[in-house]
Formats: sequence, C-alpha cells, structure tokens
Amino acid sequence: PAPAPAAAPDPAVATPAAAANDVTGSIPTAPPLGGKLATIQIPAGEKLPDAIGGPALRTAAIKGDAAAAYEVGVRFAEGKGVTANVDEAAKWYGRAAQAGVVPAMFRLGTFYEKGLSVKRDFDTARRFYVQAAERGNAKAMHNLAVLDADGGGKGADYKSAAQWFRK
Repeated sequence: PAPAPAAAPDPAVATPAAAANDVTGSIPTAPPLGGKLATIQIPAGEKLPDAIGGPALRTAAIKGDAAAAYEVGVRFAEGKGVTANVDEAAKWYGRAAQAGVVPAMFRLGTFYEKGLSVKRDFDTARRFYVQAAERGNAKAMHNLAVLDADGGGKGADYKSAAQWFRK
C-alpha cells in the first residue's frame, strides 16, 4: 500500500488561539493567510519517474519545493506523462497542502470527499475545503456549500450552504 497522504488536519494540534475559535479544525503546518510556502521534507532516496516531467520539476519536487510537489500531484492524478496513480497523487497533494499550496488543499479535500486513495471522510474533506476557502479558493467555497446542502451525513445546513454559495 502507498504511504498515507499528509496527516489529516487535527484540531488538537492547532495553535491554542486558533483551536479555541476554529470548530472545523486546521492543517497545523499551513502558513498564515498570505504567508510563504514551507519547504517539504521528502524522504531520502525517494525518486520520481522520468516521464513525470523534466529534470527541473523532478529535482525541485525531490528537494521539497511545494509548488513542484503540487504539480507532481496533478500529473499523477491526471495521468500526465505517467499512468494515473491516485495514491501517489494523494501523497504529493498532502505534502503540498501541508506546505500551504491552496489548490492542493482543495484537491485533497476532494480526495477525502470522494474516498480516492484515502478513507472517505466528510469532516476531513470539510477541513481541507475550509483551509482553501479561507485563502480564496472559489472551488472550495462551492464544494463547502454543496457539502452543507447535502449534509455530509449530518443533515443539511442550508444557512451555511447559502453563505458559501454567496461567497
């Protein structure tokens, strides 16, 4: 089995001030809004297939560049240059999301919502969507609205859904 993607957001690990006000949980390593992306720790000896992209992309991703990690995730998810592999995509999206890449937070949310490579978990999907939405990702706002309208197993919250749809 592929290694698990980034640890699921854990509200208990968030900063004390954030934990007190954040009922949705948070991704502990995500930088503050507008903050710089963190460098990702990639396990020694990890390699990427040559077909995933040019040497600059592969080198940057292996060295922990967050944007490169996201691009690698996209290529694995969409089968660009390589056979599609949702397990690898989830791993690279998780790394990029932890480093603060907003589209990676959104895509990881969709993986949790749909159960792609990870156990289907609406609460975790919601936490990733909230992180992305708070950073301006309109697709995450839309998906939050849909989750709230559908109820995500907890009953519909039309007021919250309407707020996210308006945003």
